[in-house]
Parts: sequence; structure tokens; C-alpha cells
Amino acid sequence: MNVFHTRTCVRFVPRTAQTRHYLTITNRPAGCYASLGRMLKNSQNVLNLQTPACLTRGTPIHEMMHVLDFLHEMSRPDRDEHISINRCALKPEYQTDEFFNTNFAKHVQGVETYNISYNYGSVMHYTRYAGAQNRQYPVLENLVRGRVVFDTF
Repeated sequence: MNVFHTRTCVRFVPRTAQTRHYLTITNRPAGCYASLGRMLKNSQNVLNLQTPACLTRGTPIHEMMHVLDFLHEMSRPDRDEHISINRCALKPEYQTDEFFNTNFAKHVQGVETYNISYNYGSVMHYTRYAGAQNRQYPVLENLVRGRVVFDTF
């Protein structure tokens, strides 16, 4: 949270009895995930950081960005101009439609890029081997020559 406080105008503050919307951070053995955007029905956002796997520097920041309603960089409407996704390179348990659509689907409707260039190094971009069966076949491949491949966190 210090990263947000020192580098952005976003402030996370301790919950009080008057707090209507809040974030609960858990440490369940279920991986790294967060609810997307502010939860209006039950007022609670959940962010899970399984230890030790989810405690690298970039992962908590990535999940906090989801809470702030940021999608994955590789979900941008222009992503097919920049990367290809090799679904068959994913571990079998990650090849389900539910997992794939949650983590790799391209979002076109309601997404604005504001003329900001595709960012291979974004904390919101998966590494090329994220969810891969092995390091021989990357899940994400760069389509633009000369761009750094995205192994940021």
C-alpha cells in the first residue's frame, strides 16, 4: 500500500464503523486474486494473497489494481496487434473456459485505452509463462519486434 501512497493519489485508510466500502485482505491457500472494482452490493472487496507465492513485489500491486477496477493489459481491445495467446500451452486445469475468460479474455465493450500505448512491462501484464505447462512453450508471445518481453513480476 505504501507504493500507492507514495506514487499515486490513491489512499487506503483503516476501516472504521462509518466505512461503507472496504477491502478485506486474506491469506487463503487459493492463489492470488481480487474482486474487480468497488463492490456495491455487499460493500466488501476481497483480495487474497497466498503465501509465499503471491508476495513478490508486483503481485500485491497487481491485485490492488484489480480492486481499483483495472483489467489485465493483455485484455485490451488492441491486444491482438501486440501479443498472441497460446491457450494450449496453459496447464490443463487452466484451459477451462471459466479460467481462460477470467484471465485472458479480450475486453472490447466499455474499454477505453485513451491512446496509451500497449505496455508489455505493465504490472497488469502477465509474464509470458504465466500458467504454462512448462518453460518450453510460452503462453504469451510478443508480436512486435524489438519490444521487451513482459517478465515484470
